[in-house]
Amino acid sequence: MPPTLRPPGFPAENLLVVTEVDIDNCTPLVLGVFLSQDELLAGIATLLVERRFSFSVADDLEADDYVTFDADVHQLELKPVPEHDEPADDLDRSASSEIFIVTPDGSFQDTGLYVWDSEQKWASYASLKLYWCTTADGDEDWFIVEHTLTRAALHHAHAEGYDDDDASAEFIMTLPEALQSRGDDLLGWPDHDVLRDCGAKFVREETPRVVELGGRTFAEGMLEHEINKVHDDHFEAANHGRPNRTRRSPSS
Repeated sequence: MPPTLRPPGFPAENLLVVTEVDIDNCTPLVLGVFLSQDELLAGIATLLVERRFSFSVADDLEADDYVTFDADVHQLELKPVPEHDEPADDLDRSASSEIFIVTPDGSFQDTGLYVWDSEQKWASYASLKLYWCTTADGDEDWFIVEHTLTRAALHHAHAEGYDDDDASAEFIMTLPEALQSRGDDLLGWPDHDVLRDCGAKFVREETPRVVELGGRTFAEGMLEHEINKVHDDHFEAANHGRPNRTRRSPSS
């Protein structure tokens, strides 16, 4: 297996990583890396003060009753993130703890900040996963191998010529260990052997492909098939047969 190359924010040492969700693309942003819990809490307190972080203390969510975080009045506390029975691609669900503000009356206020063991964070990000990617028109629906849900959707959109917001991705499974060792060479459209190694059964291998996986049936988008059909119509008109093996159009 080739040596692991880690992007900025993924230290080799076993440290504590603090993230928040980037609202623009719904992925965790690394805010800081800390050596200890005490250092982490002190650093986050400073950050909340600098941001003038405020939160509502009213029972009525529509009430305009906000309090600004004060490090001399409010404490910070880490609470374990609940475990989930089902696999998920939401990276924050793999975090170890969440940071809360504790008010003088003992209530907890969410900060939206998460704490990771750096090795756990890297492991959650690094594993290759299989996604089912779709668009509203359904023309290019197919599988993508990527690290995260957001990257899968963007990869599909860029590869097929759509705008960033046009594609959606659904987490299907984490690739088997035998495939993980191949690393980022597998990013992108999986070949048939990769899908078979994931347990897929091909009902139809030619375009549009149809695959059974995990008790579900997935059908490839029809645009490529329609393009191949047009090409075959032209080939046939020139007495070259139908090399793409598409069916003749009813009007042909």
